[in-house]
Amino acid sequence: MEAGDNPKLPLNQRDRIVLAEQVMHQSADPTDVSQGGYNTCNVSTIESATYAKNPSEAARLVTEVATTGTYTSNGKPRVTVEVPAGSLAKHGESKEQHEPGSNHRSHASQIFAVTAINIHYAKENARTDPPGQIKYEQREPGPDSGPNPDNGERLYNYAEKDPKTGRPPKEITEKIKDENGKLVDAPVRAPKLSREEIADIAKEINPQPRDGKHDGPVRIDFDPEAKITQ
Repeated sequence: MEAGDNPKLPLNQRDRIVLAEQVMHQSADPTDVSQGGYNTCNVSTIESATYAKNPSEAARLVTEVATTGTYTSNGKPRVTVEVPAGSLAKHGESKEQHEPGSNHRSHASQIFAVTAINIHYAKENARTDPPGQIKYEQREPGPDSGPNPDNGERLYNYAEKDPKTGRPPKEITEKIKDENGKLVDAPVRAPKLSREEIADIAKEINPQPRDGKHDGPVRIDFDPEAKITQ
C-alpha cells in the first residue's frame, strides 16, 4: 500500500490497496482461496496451504510481485522469477469484486498462481542448454469455444518465433480431439504440472523450518476402483 507506482507494472495504488485487502482476507480464511474458472487448482492448493501455515510468505510473494514484478523463493539455491507484466493486470474474474465464498479467483490469487507456476518453469529453463525461455502467462480470456476453450491462460516459448508474426514468442500447442474426434493442434490452456512438480513449488515458497524438520507436501490420490483415498 505504501509503494509508489512502478511504471513497468500495470498496477496503481487502488489495485495495491485491493490486493492488500484480499491478502488479509485470505490469511484470515485460507479456505476461501479459489481457482475460479481457471486450470490453476494445482497451485491453488499450495496457495491455500501457504496462507494457512505461512501467511507472511503468501503476503511476501504477492507484495514483491505487485511492486517489483519479481519474486525470490525460499529454496536452496533460491529461484528468482520475473513475472510477465501483462499477467499482473486484472483479467477475467479478478476484475470483479471478490466476495467471500464467491468461488471466484481474486486478483491476489491470480498473481500467486502465475508466480508459483513460473517458479517451476524458471527451474526447468535453467536445466536446458542453452537455457530455455518458457513462461506461463495470464491474459484476457477469449471466446469460450473450440476444443480447448480460451480462459486467458497461455504457455509461451520466447526462444521460438510465432509463425504468424515471425517474432517470438511462440504459443505452445498440444494435440487434442475436436468435436468430431479428429486430432488437432490447440493452444495449451493449463500449467502442465506433475504431482512432483507441484510439491517442489510448495517447497520453494514455504521456508524450511529452523529445526530441519519439515512435514512436506502431502499428496492425496483417489482410487476409483477401491473407492478410498490413499
